[in-house]
Amino acid sequence: YLSYNDPLTELFNRRYFNRMADHLDASEASLPLGLIIGDMNDLKEVNDQFGHQLGDQYLIEIAKIMKRVAGELPVFRLGGDEFAILMKNATDQKLSDMCEHIAIACKEVKIGSRPLSIAVGYEIKNSMETNIDEIFALAESKMYKMKNAAKANKK
Repeated sequence: YLSYNDPLTELFNRRYFNRMADHLDASEASLPLGLIIGDMNDLKEVNDQFGHQLGDQYLIEIAKIMKRVAGELPVFRLGGDEFAILMKNATDQKLSDMCEHIAIACKEVKIGSRPLSIAVGYEIKNSMETNIDEIFALAESKMYKMKNAAKANKK
């Protein structure tokens, strides 16, 4: 169980993500293949100010939200505060809606005085000429743009 699952969040782990992503990447039947990458905002601040137990609670709650929004789709904790969702037969609208639902659901949950917050980005693999690593980098780049925008709005 632990070789493919994260014990804290009960999501699949990076090892299983890599295995599944490689499998889907090699299968034309999975196209268009969607990938959502999410990175929790302010986890270091939460851990520093309130302790790692509260930080862990934030991670657990974000995992619950992502699982609820993803439904039957696989959700992964890639490490630290980074998460992913893989979707076969993805559309821009489906991925965009999921990202929006995740963000809205996070704002509705407060632990202590702080609402949950996660930056998300997505990308779609439409052809076999593109590999999953390229899609990952593009989704991650979009996620970091969102994360930087959130930081700029806090100032």
